[in-house]
Amino acid sequence: MRYMWYTNAWAAGWGSAYCEGIGDDEGAALMADLSAMFRESDTLFTGIIQAYDREGSWNPDDLDQLQLTVDEIGRLYAALQGEDEPLRSSE
Repeated sequence: MRYMWYTNAWAAGWGSAYCEGIGDDEGAALMADLSAMFRESDTLFTGIIQAYDREGSWNPDDLDQLQLTVDEIGRLYAALQGEDEPLRSSE
């Protein structure tokens, strides 16, 4: 799972540089935000797993923060695709 966060952070960072290179400033900004959200998700996810290994339980506040970050990633993807709202996995 952690590899997914890292890979997406790298890809979004590359996408930001590419968009900037072709003059798509809005796309570059969205991709830079996506890269930052993936890095934040990696940090949160790692902390959650390490805390579980130490304490044997999940911290609801950390899980909520991770969910908010994942929701923001969905919003940013929707914005990249020109949509108002992201699709939910339950839809």
